[in-house]
Parts: sequence; C-alpha cells; structure tokens
Amino acid sequence: MKPIKLEMNAFGPYAQKVEIDFSKFYQGGLFLISGPTGSGKTTIFDAISFALFGEASNKKRESHTLKSHYTQEELCYVNFLFELGGKKIEIYRAPTQEAQGKRKALVTYSSTAELHIDDIPVAKGVMEVNEKIHEILGLNYEEFSQIILLPQGEFQKLLEASSADKEKIFRRIFSTQKLQAFTQALREEERRLDSDLKTNQTRLGEVLGPSYPKTSANELIKGLEEAIESKKPLLEELAKKVSEEEKKKSKLEIVLHQTKEKLELFQKRKIHLLEEASVEEDKKIIKINHRAKELLPYRQSLLEGEKSLDFYQKKRKEDQSRYLDSETKKKLVKDSFTKAEEERKNIAKLQKRLEELIGIKEGLGLYLGAKKEKEEFEKKAQELAKEIKNLEKKEKEEEDKKAAYE
Repeated sequence: MKPIKLEMNAFGPYAQKVEIDFSKFYQGGLFLISGPTGSGKTTIFDAISFALFGEASNKKRESHTLKSHYTQEELCYVNFLFELGGKKIEIYRAPTQEAQGKRKALVTYSSTAELHIDDIPVAKGVMEVNEKIHEILGLNYEEFSQIILLPQGEFQKLLEASSADKEKIFRRIFSTQKLQAFTQALREEERRLDSDLKTNQTRLGEVLGPSYPKTSANELIKGLEEAIESKKPLLEELAKKVSEEEKKKSKLEIVLHQTKEKLELFQKRKIHLLEEASVEEDKKIIKINHRAKELLPYRQSLLEGEKSLDFYQKKRKEDQSRYLDSETKKKLVKDSFTKAEEERKNIAKLQKRLEELIGIKEGLGLYLGAKKEKEEFEKKAQELAKEIKNLEKKEKEEEDKKAAYE
C-alpha cells in the first residue's frame, strides 16, 4: 500500500482541515514523520487506521472520541487516498458525532463511509466499506496493526505471536492460500490413489483366488502386460472386425443423415407452403383493412352529416313554430291597432260633441259639468293615445321579429 494524500478535518488535535501530500516524499524513498510529543504524529496514523477500518491505531481511543475538542461546529471526517496493485483507492469515513446543521444548530450525525476505486464508487455505508477493504487488503484491523501500522509498543505482539498466528498472517501477506490449497489437493489425490490401489488389489485377489501371488502392484501390472502381448493377434483380429463394423456403421449413419436432411427439407418446404398460404391470407386481410381505413373518413363524414341534418331539421321545425307564433301575435297586434283607430274616431266625435255642449249650455253649472266631462274625455283621449303608441311599438317589435324569423 502506497499512501498518496491524507485529508483530516476536525480530527484529533487538528481543529481545521489539514492535508498531507505523501507524493512529495517519493523521490527520497524512505521518509520519517518526526516532531515533539503531542505535535500530532500519532494522529496521522490514527487517521489512516480510522479511514481503513473505522478504528484508531490504538484501540484505547474509541471512534466517537476522535473528533477535535477545539471545535464543535465542524464536521469530523478523514479522506485517505492510496495506491495498491496499480489502482488508486480513495476512502472517506466520518464517525458518529454532533456538528452544525443547516440551521446552525447542533445536529447528531451517524457514522458513514464511502469507497472509490479509480474514481468509480464501489461501496457505500460502514458495513459494506469494511467488507470491501478487508477483501482488498486481505487483512483485518488486528493483522493490519501487527504487520503494517504498528502502534507504539505493539511490535512486541508480533514477535510474541504463536506460530499458527504468524503462519496465518504471513499466508495472507504473501497470498500463499492457493499454494496451500494445491498442496492439500495433492495430498488428497495421493490418499485417493492409495485407497484405489488397495481396493483393486483386494478385488484382484478375490478374482484369482488362493493362487493369487502376493506380489507388488508393479509386478502384477507387468504380468498383465505380458498376457495382453500374447493375446495381441487375437486382439488385432477383433480390432479389424470392429473397424469393419465401424465402417458399416458410418455408411448407415451417412444414409441416416441424408434421410434426415431430406425429411428436414420436406418439413421446411411444408412450413414454407403454409407460410405462403398464411401470407396470402394476411394480404387479403390487410387489403380489406386498408380499404376499410380509406372508407373510415367518409363514414365519419356521413355520420356527422346525418347529425347536422337532424339538427337543422329540428331547428327548422322550431323556427316554423316560432314563425306561426309570431303571425298569431302580429294578427293580435293588428286587431288592437284597428280597435285603437276606432277609439280615435270616437274621440273626435266626442270632441265635437263637447264643443256643441259648450256652445249650447249656459251658466256656470252647465259649464262646469261640460268642463268636467271635457277633462274626462281628454284624460281618456290621452290614455287611448298612450295605448296607441304602445300598440305601434309592439307592432314594430313584431315586424322586427318577423323579419328576423324570415
């Protein structure tokens, strides 16, 4: 693992964001992180360990205590970029903490983690990232602390570890699991072959009976080879017969294959004819559908025309009914007008009669009576004149309505 960049924010003694660019030290090979006690050297290793496993380099420091005591509002997190196997791996991790929220009030944030490989996100969430890191590094937190990132005073633990623990650690470091599995498979195959040999010897003894010589497997194999050699002419003759039978079989297979090809051709031809018939039928259906689609707009227009015709016929009946009503009203108005004309003639006669009465009667009583009668007739004349105007107005309205109906 080759560290490239470490970013810490509100972590340990660092209240603000701190970035460490390890790529600046590559030219010198080895480099030393030094400084007085309490200057934050161990914090760098704590940040690397926390980014990878969610634990500090020393387990005495719990993850929720890693946030800086010098700030309460800042969000504590670590972002670690390193190279492994030619790939750039970046991991972001933040512990459970209280920090400033959007409304500037302290909010409790849950622990979170994200993992990117060559800028591609591959894992999100604490559990998923932990599993992926263990898969990439091949080490858990304890093993990483023992062989990669040794805290102060922890090197002795590796030296004092048991042989079995050291074997497990070194096997993971040098990836010898495949060699171990291959060795184990060879041992299992050896045991299986030895068991098969013993089983075959037992079966051979059962077949040959008491005359079976108690000799080694190699001697038995040699004897069997000699017996096979003596029977070689017979075997050759049998092989010749088998070859002839194979040739006959091959010829029959050729004939069978040709027959199958003919059957397949016949079947294909049958399917082709059925498809042609189906295509012709489909063509007819398509033609009918196409013709139906062509006639569909005319059918729609016909339906709309029928609807319009029904509407106009209905409207015509209503207009005829209104016209008849208007004719009736016109006749009534005309009768009223004629009656008003007759009343007007009567007014003229009454006026003449009034004048005659005025000329004939003398005296105040007769004059007053005539005057009263005149006033009544004038009032009646005014009423009749008003009624005539109303009738003329109605006649004009009815004339206008008639013109509108026509």
